[in-house]
Amino acid sequence: MKKFAAGLQYQTSLASLNLSANEIQDEGMRILSGGLHYLTSLTSLNLSWNKIEVEGVNFLKNSIQMLP
Repeated sequence: MKKFAAGLQYQTSLASLNLSANEIQDEGMRILSGGLHYLTSLTSLNLSWNKIEVEGVNFLKNSIQMLP
């Protein structure tokens, strides 16, 4: 997940990201959220069928708030 999140900085025109059914948990969400702020063109993010709980949702929320 760390390499994937680091690579997001090069995907600034990415509009849709489907990460469903990847068994992402809170720690993975923390790592992923560190790269989401690069995705300024993102309009769709699918995280269904993962194992994200309240802590992971908070990481996502904080990352989204950093978007312009």
